[in-house]
Amino acid sequence: MSHGESIGTRRLREQVEQALAASQSRKVIEPLLERLVHLAPRGSESSVLAHRTLAEYRLEEHPWRALLHLKHVLAVHPDDDVAHAMCGLAHAMSGHYRSAVASYRAASTSAPDNPWYHHNLGHLLDVALDRPGAALPHLRAAHQALGVEEAEVTASIIHCLGRLGARTRDEALSILATARRRHPKHASLLELARQLGAPTSAPRGRARAAAVAVPAPIPLRPRGGASRGEENEPARHTHDEAHRSRAASLDEDPVLAALRAHLGAHPSRFDTARRIWSRYCASQPRTRRGRPRNTDILAAAVHRLVMRTAAGASVTLASIARDYGVDPKAVAQRSQEIERALELA
Repeated sequence: MSHGESIGTRRLREQVEQALAASQSRKVIEPLLERLVHLAPRGSESSVLAHRTLAEYRLEEHPWRALLHLKHVLAVHPDDDVAHAMCGLAHAMSGHYRSAVASYRAASTSAPDNPWYHHNLGHLLDVALDRPGAALPHLRAAHQALGVEEAEVTASIIHCLGRLGARTRDEALSILATARRRHPKHASLLELARQLGAPTSAPRGRARAAAVAVPAPIPLRPRGGASRGEENEPARHTHDEAHRSRAASLDEDPVLAALRAHLGAHPSRFDTARRIWSRYCASQPRTRRGRPRNTDILAAAVHRLVMRTAAGASVTLASIARDYGVDPKAVAQRSQEIERALELA
């Protein structure tokens, strides 16, 4: 259906798309989006673009404002799994868990192979609505797809199995033992070991660097929600893939190597990250160039700037910091410094 967009609307949309592609700051893009919302015909693709991107910007700080924007997106694309998942996150952040469950259920119906939708739906059913029996099939689907590499998903299914009583206790303990060999110091797994009466000392066997402590319940977010055109790409690297990626990039800028390990599954996002990092490096005095300190903090800060403009992405500052194993406050500070430098460049 044609919505008869004016020449002015099309030009403004092109301006928005160019600003997003160039990774310009939110201060530059958000006023353009506000103008596009008011100028574009209701239900047009330009209107959808503006509402979707404003929802992404406002999800963390103003979830209800994000929901108002997402309502416009779903009116045009009722089967948009990413929009449904963003609604689920916004409702969960606002404490409206039944609405969050309904949104994640719609997301998983539209994209049944996305394990993160199943995880968040199952986790909400278990922890927020006290329905572990209904939660278990969804958590099983997520765990089977992602395995023990994903400590959050593993902790969720162990928690659910532990609540279902003696008939599932042995399975919970078996998964817990495997997970703790992979994540020996993970806080949620340690707490689950205490609850289930399992040994709390780190088990022997293959170990990896300790994950950053994640308080229970596991954070609720539609991670891995692919943007349009990325539906067939993996949601994120496994540990082994990330390790190979890092090994292949030993001579690469360490910040870019870290970003490649986390964003390599989405080439367009990695290219955006590389442009941001290159522009930032070029803006710095020569005396501050070279091998940077706090590589993971810098990489996480760039990653955050990328995800703030990525279509369909709804990833929190806390989740990015956790993935890189760094302090969220440090990431926020660094991302602001990079953004300011890019505005002045």
